Amino acid sequence: MNTKAPDRKQKTTLPTYAFDAVFAGSCIFFLILGDSILPFWQNLSWVASWLLLHFFSRNVYQKKLHWASIVFLTSFAAAIPWLLHSSTDMQIYWIIIWIAILLIIWPLRFLALGELTSAAVFGLGFWIGSFSLMEGSFDISPLYIAGGSQSPMPAGLDSLCGIFAWLSFLVLFAESFLRDISLYGKHKDLQHYSLPVLLGNLIPFIDRRWADSPMLKGWIYGFASLYFAAGILLLALFL
Repeated sequence: MNTKAPDRKQKTTLPTYAFDAVFAGSCIFFLILGDSILPFWQNLSWVASWLLLHFFSRNVYQKKLHWASIVFLTSFAAAIPWLLHSSTDMQIYWIIIWIAILLIIWPLRFLALGELTSAAVFGLGFWIGSFSLMEGSFDISPLYIAGGSQSPMPAGLDSLCGIFAWLSFLVLFAESFLRDISLYGKHKDLQHYSLPVLLGNLIPFIDRRWADSPMLKGWIYGFASLYFAAGILLLALFL
């Protein structure tokens, strides 16, 4: 009995920074792509505000509420330089992103939408905003980010942004989903209704399989590594 207790505890804790690494990679790729289009200060302001928002979401998730509130206000301050020079549509878009991130932390997480929503915000949301920022206008459909817009940017750059958008979304979702599978037992004990727990409740076979809390750390970091490899290859091909 006692020999299994430590294993159980170890299996339900999975420290992983793959999500952080992939999102940081997206910011770096944007800095490279936007370097010849946007002023350097605007690039830094955009990336700093996003990174602080991500840091904020981590702090709230860990219940460090006082520190999180400071980070949230700092994120707003970091965004002021480019907000003052952006269109009204972009300003509204950024306010919606702030509200969405606030909603991810508690309500959506308990509705089993946390994995999907966080991946959409920090994957598609980041790149759609970045694409619009480089275009200088938000008068585009999110579907155009797949490469169908008439963009004033260099040829192929809009397609590249679209590829990064969907690639980062898929990788971030896979990372979140696999991490929650690894925390499956703990989430069920805490009634944390993540997407894997919801599926486990609906499908008994999955519940029995995931109840062993498989260690998926290698897969998680594997997806993150593939994202960086694909990003470097795409930059080499398009730039």
